[in-house]
Formats: sequence, C-alpha cells, structure tokens
Amino acid sequence: MLEVQKISKRKIPQEIAEQIITLISNGDLAPGDKLPTEKKLEEMFGVSRPSIREALSALEMAEIIEMRHGEGSFIRDIDLNTHIHPLAVKMLIKSGTVYEILEARKAIEGYTVILAAQHATQEDLRDLENILAKMKEEMKLGHLGEENDLIFHLRIAKASHNSILYQVMESLSGLMKHCQKHTRQYSRCIPGRPREIVNQHIKIFQAIVNKKPNAAQKAMLDHLEDIRITCQNLENKLSMENAEGR
Repeated sequence: MLEVQKISKRKIPQEIAEQIITLISNGDLAPGDKLPTEKKLEEMFGVSRPSIREALSALEMAEIIEMRHGEGSFIRDIDLNTHIHPLAVKMLIKSGTVYEILEARKAIEGYTVILAAQHATQEDLRDLENILAKMKEEMKLGHLGEENDLIFHLRIAKASHNSILYQVMESLSGLMKHCQKHTRQYSRCIPGRPREIVNQHIKIFQAIVNKKPNAAQKAMLDHLEDIRITCQNLENKLSMENAEGR
C-alpha cells in the first residue's frame, strides 16, 4: 500500500505530482509500475478527480509517467537525478510561470534574431533552411514537430554568434520543449493551425536571409505572442473541462 499524505494546501495538483515523484525517488514506485486508478488516487489523497487529472497530465507532460488509453498510467524509465521533473511539473501547472517563460523568450529571442539577421553565415542559413524543410514534412505527415521547432529557435540563437545568448537559450530549451509538446497537441486540433505555425517560422527565416533585423524581430515577437494567445486559449479550455468535471 502506497503511503501518501492528505492534501490540504491550495496548490493541490502540484502537491500530488510532487508526492508521486517522491514515491518514485524512494523506490516505492519503479519504472513500469502502474499507478492506482484515478478513483483510488482521489480517495488516497482526499481531493477531487479534476485535481488528480491535472497532476497526472503535468506528470505526463514532464515525461515522468505514460498515460495509456484504456490501460492506465505507468511510471517511465527515467533518471530522477538528471530529469528536470521538479521544475517542469511546477512550470506546467503554474500557468503564470509559463507566461513568464514567454516573456523571457521575447526579451532573449527578440534580440538574438536581430543579431542573426546581422551576422548569420551561409552555413547558418543552410541549417535553418534544412530545419524548415523538416518542419514542412512533419506538418504534411500530421506530426507535432516540436523537436525541430525547438532546434530552429536554438539555431537562430547560434546564428547570432553570441555564445552567452546561445547558452541562455539552451538552458531554457528543456522547459520550452515541455510547454511546446502540450500546446502543439492542442494546436493540431485547430484547422489550418499547423501550416500557420510553419509559415510564422518561414517569415522569421526570410527576414534573416534578407538581413532585415527589424522585420526579423517583428516576425519573432509576433510568433511568440501568438504562442501566448494559444496558451491562454488552452488554459481557458482546460478550466472549462475541469469545471464540467466537478
């Protein structure tokens, strides 16, 4: 029998997720183990079903558990010493911080793209063009494409030829990836949305190729603002679903 504490504080989903992480760290839950059902977890923690679902969703996005339709939730084979789970879970549940990431990206990428438009070499441009080609192909195949999306932004930082800014972008990449994964799943359900995302990246690329720093910055900031709106729409959607589930 797993020993958990009843939840009484306000950050309920976060606390549930952190207790499950602790159970994994202590060896009470091992890779491949199946978590109790949502109903059982609801009883164990003394919370509502929507809180359990929110915690499990965050753990899945942080790649700590795998949710299999019709089977349940299972612990992934991960190394908790290197996995970014504590911060990832908090970031994904605490939506205000997701917006802080986007604000930070606007500050950082809004400038790296200016430098890229000024300093990108032919090799940098070829790299970006190749990544865009992969993104287009993934869109046609119906894939999420978050991996190449992330690489595209990192390559722009590299094309800035400012090693410090590139390191800052790399340090954010793990959090960016987790946020992208969930928003991409949501975006894929919106007609025409995948193509729109690719076109935004093409616009950024073209401004860099044409060495137009101001246009590149505007295209980047417009793209990041569009992500913020998508996150807001997703948050509203999840809030409505939770309200309906109560």
